[in-house]
Amino acid sequence: MKRICKIFVGLIVLAGIVMTTGCNLFDQAKEAVESTYDTWYLYTGDQTISIPLGSNADDEDGDSTKSLDNVEFYVYYDEDDGLKIAVQAETEQNVALLGGLAEKKITTYTGGTKQYSKDDFKPYKWAGMISTLPFEEADEPEVSAHPDRCIILAGDEAGDLKIQWKKVLKQKLIEALLGED
Repeated sequence: MKRICKIFVGLIVLAGIVMTTGCNLFDQAKEAVESTYDTWYLYTGDQTISIPLGSNADDEDGDSTKSLDNVEFYVYYDEDDGLKIAVQAETEQNVALLGGLAEKKITTYTGGTKQYSKDDFKPYKWAGMISTLPFEEADEPEVSAHPDRCIILAGDEAGDLKIQWKKVLKQKLIEALLGED
């Protein structure tokens, strides 16, 4: 009987230690994920990302012959608003001024942003994505910070050529971020 009592007391002490340590680890993990909220992150994986483009009339599940190549992929999570994705490609162009008398090199940004509500992209998905994929903190992308200075291929401002977001999330995001072929 003494032996059973000692084992029982030992199990209670062990359970208390595990519960205390386990709760502390859970709280630390939760705080670490919450510290990533309200911050822009840039995907830094090895692969270059191409985003499929198409017109409004195109079926988003069909093949797209147009794409925006070498884009930077940004993510941002807000606890109230959900996930915001931004993609942008940066190009430098020489622009002739004053009928060719002068030339200036300018940088143009092409891309767009997409917002997913908290109901569509839960905090646990954010935690999995930001903790397992190669992201690093970054400044807000130009297509989000200054859309009036960019060529926007998303939303109502876009012309006939738009980013096909379903393809981005369905195909390209899985391929590029998870390394699947």
